[in-house]
Amino acid sequence: MSTPGSLSGVKKSRSFKLTQELGAVFALVLLAIVLSVSSPYFFSYSNFTNIIRQVAVVSIAGVGMTLVIIGGGIDLSVGTAISLCSMLIAGFLYNYHMSAFLAVPLVLLIGCLLGLLNGSLITFLHIPPIIATLSTLMVFRGAALVYNNGYAIGLIGMFMTLGRGFVGPFPVPSVIMIGLYVVAFVVLRYTMLGRIIFGLGGNEEAVRLAGISVTKYRLIIYMISGFTASLAGIILASRLSSGEPSAGEGVEFDAIVAAVLGGTNIFGGVGTVWGTIIGALILVVISNGLNLLNVSPYFQFIVRGTILAIAVAINSMKVFRKS
Repeated sequence: MSTPGSLSGVKKSRSFKLTQELGAVFALVLLAIVLSVSSPYFFSYSNFTNIIRQVAVVSIAGVGMTLVIIGGGIDLSVGTAISLCSMLIAGFLYNYHMSAFLAVPLVLLIGCLLGLLNGSLITFLHIPPIIATLSTLMVFRGAALVYNNGYAIGLIGMFMTLGRGFVGPFPVPSVIMIGLYVVAFVVLRYTMLGRIIFGLGGNEEAVRLAGISVTKYRLIIYMISGFTASLAGIILASRLSSGEPSAGEGVEFDAIVAAVLGGTNIFGGVGTVWGTIIGALILVVISNGLNLLNVSPYFQFIVRGTILAIAVAINSMKVFRKS
């Protein structure tokens, strides 16, 4: 039975998330206004479509990252897992002449296995998540380069529809993204798995004392992250018309920043998938706007790093004020 204190804690948690989300929405609107004034091309249809396609990849990877962070972990291998899966889907389609109906599920399964590897290192070998996934980051990067000796693999045909096609006026990647977010929202909000994910990030020991297998659910969370990374890799390969060994470089950073900007507590236990979409939009709009203004891409690294530092600092201050 819930106590008044626990109910108060839930209300504070929801209030915390709502405040973060509203702040992110306000920042996004303000950013759009500034860029629309600064560049006449910002609100063009072609630029809007480009933004949506870019957001889809970051947001899809961000779903898994959000669940991992809410559960008290981190996954630094997401970007190189995207690169590896991008190479695999291209290799299966071009080199082995597989049907896309066979190649896509196979790569999604491989993505789950990559996540299982991360989860196994963390749960069975007790390696801290940041070290375990940093190690697999290097392993996956090496595998992506070794797969075709560092060369890209070109793609043609109907597979391109997945990254470049439309469902009515909406780009296919955006439709997949929204569908995935609806599923993730339902899982987090209405299922036992969702409650356990929040519990792992909030108080892992309490979850263990409740008789729930922490190992089992850690593995599931990292498998979900591997699945979303592989899906992002497949869509990216389709959008680029090739498998690239460095296609996902830096996406893990963007996924983390998007989650934190959207209200996910970097320390675990608090988060929302809808906020991650807003965070991803902020990142992509900033990058897009800087490109339109002909700002050096090197300077963009400084901007993104600063955004992460500010977001985590604000997040940390709010957490410590509550404690």
